[in-house]
Amino acid sequence: MPDPAPARDTCATTLSFAPDASRDACRPESRNNDPHHRYWLADARLMRSLPSAAWTLFRLAEHKRGGTATHMWRVGSLAWRFAQALGMPAVKAQALGLAAALHDTGKLCISNAILEKPGRLTPDEMQVMRMHPQLGADMLDAIGGAACALAATVARTHHERYDGGGYPYGLSGNRIPLAGRIVALVDVFDALASHRPYRSALRPAQIVAAMLAERGRHFDPWLLDRFLERSLGPALEISSGAR
Repeated sequence: MPDPAPARDTCATTLSFAPDASRDACRPESRNNDPHHRYWLADARLMRSLPSAAWTLFRLAEHKRGGTATHMWRVGSLAWRFAQALGMPAVKAQALGLAAALHDTGKLCISNAILEKPGRLTPDEMQVMRMHPQLGADMLDAIGGAACALAATVARTHHERYDGGGYPYGLSGNRIPLAGRIVALVDVFDALASHRPYRSALRPAQIVAAMLAERGRHFDPWLLDRFLERSLGPALEISSGAR
């Protein structure tokens, strides 16, 4: 069994020796060559409303390989827009988008060798990877405040499955907070719709088929149905920037 200490030590070192990551360091305008830059620009305004320490964590993620930061940002966009499509009040939808953009904060503590590995992870590597939800939640809880409390909930529960087969706690059904169920869904969507070290992006029909196969298993069936009915087109547009 791998010792969790190395991951925690790596995380502490990263945070202790982090370069200045002020809000002004974010230059979304530099993404104007991206045809989907309007999403980056809109979400950058929201991201700047985060507590400084949480914003710093997100900026640090930009130095991780494996597309961690861009995936986090897209998941924030997807969650925000899906929440709007569900009829959530604007303030709650924005709060969920911010929290979702920090869902993989714990990957700051995972080595690039694991994040970028092109093949299947070994059981020991998978056990290390499965530490990232709790590691991220611990960091966000330490920052404190309402925004980071929601972000910690999302970080902790976005790998739970509706059927109880997820991690780290094996929660099922409505025992998984709504925010966690929403982010679990859009997180997998973005993973399927974008290139990964181990495979190419799937086509839209393949994405829909893969997600329907997990209806009631990985995903809350009601949420999945609403996502495919109301958010599939905008979601494909957001995630297609990573193809």
